Amino acid sequence: MIQSMLNSLAVPNKETRFIQPPKSTYAVWFDNQSVYGCDNFNVITIHDATVELYEYVIDIEIENAIEDYLNSIPLEYVKHERTWLNTESLYQIIYEFEYITKECINNE
Repeated sequence: MIQSMLNSLAVPNKETRFIQPPKSTYAVWFDNQSVYGCDNFNVITIHDATVELYEYVIDIEIENAIEDYLNSIPLEYVKHERTWLNTESLYQIIYEFEYITKECINNE
């Protein structure tokens, strides 16, 4: 879900890290998962997701696009304040949210 969201918004993105980051706004995301179930079937996954948005210049358009997407689902999220990373010479905004997926099992 995270990657498809960022791809649909045309934000360059990778899970965990870029070896060579793009020279424009980009995102790195993380998807920590807890898997549950019953009757010997793990079918429920809780995704604890983090999207780190990196900007060389403040990019309100992409920030708004991410927030509009999350609001349209609707999905509650936490947006951390913009931080200047002096060692990287860019801005960072972190979005955190949680969502649940459920796998359907065919018990025939």
